[in-house]
Amino acid sequence: YVGLSFDPTAKLNGHLKVGWTEKEYDEDREDDRVDTFSTQIDLTYNLSPYDAIKLKGMRTIEEDIDTNEPFTRDDYSIGYSHILSLNEKIRLNAIAGYGKAKYEGKNFDTDGILKRRDEDWYYGTLGVDYAMQSWLMWNLAYTRQERDSNFIRYDYEENRVFLSAMVYF
Repeated sequence: YVGLSFDPTAKLNGHLKVGWTEKEYDEDREDDRVDTFSTQIDLTYNLSPYDAIKLKGMRTIEEDIDTNEPFTRDDYSIGYSHILSLNEKIRLNAIAGYGKAKYEGKNFDTDGILKRRDEDWYYGTLGVDYAMQSWLMWNLAYTRQERDSNFIRYDYEENRVFLSAMVYF
């Protein structure tokens, strides 16, 4: 990767990286080498001391956990966070995102048809953070994701509610 990390003002900071990623496989396959343009984006724009907009993005090569088939993954999201002025220990978060996976090889779907797998997914998250102490942060969030795949078994909708804690030391 070649990148740029910056923090020119109190308003804008982050990093941008562009590069080329390549994976080579020892096993016999349709294409034993996969390569593509790759990027990593992480930008934050502080609208005020209480409000921030975040833009995140990435393009990488990954492998499917079921089939070990390589695919190019694109995932981009925009988020907004707001610290409550009445209680600065509480922060509200919202994220909206889009992703795409383009698989290299062909596989059989559950209906017996040989095809190349492609997927799109859309997701959104709403959450609240509570900084109980300077070293302890609680997060409660709800995430909804819809995955649209041309393979029957990978088409789904998912709803998650999770509670997490982060400890800083």
